[in-house]
Amino acid sequence: MKRLFFLAAAASACALCQAEIYKCADGVFTDSPCQNGQGTTIKDTSPKATIAIDFVETTSHFVVNAQTMDGVYAILRAQVWAAYNLSHPPTISYVTKAAGRNCELGATKITVTNNNHMPQWTHYANATVDERREWNSFYDAITIHENGHRAIAREFTVFLREKLSGIGPKPCDELDRWMKRQESDAWLQLRSRQVAYDAQTQHGIAQMGRR
Repeated sequence: MKRLFFLAAAASACALCQAEIYKCADGVFTDSPCQNGQGTTIKDTSPKATIAIDFVETTSHFVVNAQTMDGVYAILRAQVWAAYNLSHPPTISYVTKAAGRNCELGATKITVTNNNHMPQWTHYANATVDERREWNSFYDAITIHENGHRAIAREFTVFLREKLSGIGPKPCDELDRWMKRQESDAWLQLRSRQVAYDAQTQHGIAQMGRR
């Protein structure tokens, strides 16, 4: 998602990145305490299916061609964003196995692909010591914010794994439909959490001094 310009370190504000996940019943998981006060955290659960997680995390760069930091800020202001994190929709690959007259999940893998698109200052090597220090601070701050989005994607994928692992035997055609629905719902839920993180951190805007 694109960030409005001037991102700040948001690690302390990333409460959403470290949410507990609760198992309220078989196949029922939530990231807030169960309504009846019962339930266990995911570390106490025993998955019924073998579910692997594959995080594919990359970093790409775009060129910022300016002689000074004033020029860097001017370019980034003009495009209205300094960096962004892009998550692709989670994909779920799985096999089913017979369970009496029904089917249940066998080997399953959740794949989440995530990219941080970051600025690269072409004139860094020729910058003054003070400007390098300013750039380093700026880059560290936006990295922290974008990595907050990555942390949410990882946390959510663990949440999804626990949800899938709790599903018991179902009629085979119903299980396939259920899995397709989980894949599409997961993307909507992940995007919602990322939007909430940006709202919570004000897109990481701010405390960098310059406007």
